[in-house]
Amino acid sequence: MVSLSTSTAGATIRYTLDGSEPNEYSNIYSNPISILQTTTLKAKAYKTNWIPSTTISRTYRVEPTWNYCSSILNNGVYHISQPQHLNCIRQDLNGSFVLDNDIDLTGINFEPIGNINDSCYFYGSFDGQNHIISNLYINRPSDAYVGLFNSISHSDIKNLSLYDVNIIGGFRTGALAAFALDSNISNSYSTGVITGIEDVGGLIGYLEGSRVNNCNSTVNVSGNKNVGGLVGTGIISGTGVLTKINDSNSSGIIIGKLHVGGFIGKLEMGAIIHNSRATGNVTGETSVGGFVGWLDQGRINWSSSAGQVTGSYNYTGGFLGLGSGTGFITESYSTGNVTNNSFNSVGGFAGHLSLTNGQVNNCYSRGDVIGYFGVGFANTLNMPVTNNYSTGSADYGGFGSASNCIANYWDVEKSGQVVSGGCGEGKTTPEMKDQNTFTGWDFNNTWAIDPTINDGYPYLINNPPQ
Repeated sequence: MVSLSTSTAGATIRYTLDGSEPNEYSNIYSNPISILQTTTLKAKAYKTNWIPSTTISRTYRVEPTWNYCSSILNNGVYHISQPQHLNCIRQDLNGSFVLDNDIDLTGINFEPIGNINDSCYFYGSFDGQNHIISNLYINRPSDAYVGLFNSISHSDIKNLSLYDVNIIGGFRTGALAAFALDSNISNSYSTGVITGIEDVGGLIGYLEGSRVNNCNSTVNVSGNKNVGGLVGTGIISGTGVLTKINDSNSSGIIIGKLHVGGFIGKLEMGAIIHNSRATGNVTGETSVGGFVGWLDQGRINWSSSAGQVTGSYNYTGGFLGLGSGTGFITESYSTGNVTNNSFNSVGGFAGHLSLTNGQVNNCYSRGDVIGYFGVGFANTLNMPVTNNYSTGSADYGGFGSASNCIANYWDVEKSGQVVSGGCGEGKTTPEMKDQNTFTGWDFNNTWAIDPTINDGYPYLINNPPQ
């Protein structure tokens, strides 16, 4: 504990713990300050109509000893019950840890655990036991790999909630982990605010060859490139292990520039997303989607997006901004409105689809589209598109264009368009709610129609409206 005092009667001491210069808005000192990790403390005294004092600066180095950490070790498992116990993870990056109760990190500018530059990944396991770590604060805007964990590899993290995070990082930033390699993350949750530069996610920054199951984020995320509500970037590992995300959700406000998605910024080769949702509003410049910004050789099924999507340059879509390479989207939908008044490639479901060996099948979009060359479903469909529909208003075309267009439809009354751009058949609203309209569609295993569900339009049996 560190105590501060001033000889000037009536003066107020203000301080910082992140190395920044204190000012009249900094924290007010009232009680001894707990220093739990290496910290630079700066303090200055203020008094009305007086010139502030000079700044006093001290750096306190805290390194947990083995004897200290061994005191929380029981049958090979470290039991964390206080904030300072988290430092013991740094002493044993291969250890097994459990969180025995909620802990509050208020007042600490936390140093991420591990260091990928020294190959010091966290290789161990961490079971939060459904407890909460609250007020995780990290202010390292010039650092890469910023999060509770700098980097994890072949690790298992589960049952952990991070509430009210406030994280400022650089390249690869996420609440739980900046970088995850060949790891398992499950039943975990994050809330708060995160700002980064590239590969920025509400839970994980960069996900490589890892599995994420039943995780959620309501973090507001901002960055420049590959920015997502749950994950910044997902990709296969160098050893061929697939990245898989299942049964997960995101609902924060997402703001970025390039490859910006409500759920994930960029989904690359060997990454698969199943049964997941994004509901937050998304704003960006290029490759902006309600669910994924850029899909390149990945797969998405049984998923949806509901947020409003706004782009200011190219490739803006209700579900997907840009699709290229070998990518597949099946049994998914979007309901949010889409706006981009600057350039073309704007669609209710996807801005631009050019999946050379991919497909988009059994999907739909319900949102309105406002934009230059805006279409109801997708622009430039250079790939097979089968059994899809759109209902929202559009400024240019009812459905979109495609080189291989099979059994696709749009609502001519709701869209205000009698032409589509080359793909799809226009139908009236009553026809769009009639099963007989949808020739060749599977209404036993994939689709269903019920006047009380989805406004009477077809819905997906395995992915019903939320």
